Amino acid sequence: PFARGGGIERACTPPLDNRRGERIRAMSGQAFIVVDPVSTGGVVAVEAMQRGYSVIIAWSEECSEDMRAHVPDVCKGIKYHAEVEEKSTIPQTAAAVKAAAGGMPIAACIVGAETGVTLADKLSLELGVRSNGIFPLGDRRNKSVQQR
Repeated sequence: PFARGGGIERACTPPLDNRRGERIRAMSGQAFIVVDPVSTGGVVAVEAMQRGYSVIIAWSEECSEDMRAHVPDVCKGIKYHAEVEEKSTIPQTAAAVKAAAGGMPIAACIVGAETGVTLADKLSLELGVRSNGIFPLGDRRNKSVQQR
């Protein structure tokens, strides 16, 4: 599933476990969702792929086409397991993610960029994986609300 060239083969080699010098056990057969995998989030997606997860990208409606192009070089040309666009409701988006996973268990749903924080929080709850949950005072991205 990895593109050739640009150092991607090297970047997608499973890392060594520092204690034993062995390759980290692949997590094949599990889906790993990254919401808005731009900038550092793209590197997180690559790391999940290195560990054997089938990475599914979920794009929030807040992530513009221009922003989607902001990926590190190591992420360019990577073929993800699937890509899903945010739907009009969270249950619909979760259903699209589950369909993309094709029956694989979903191990995680994490945010890749600031634009995806709200979707990742809601989607992770809906999918039943570890979550930050919903911020009780409103939008987690609103720093002035967080300080109250």
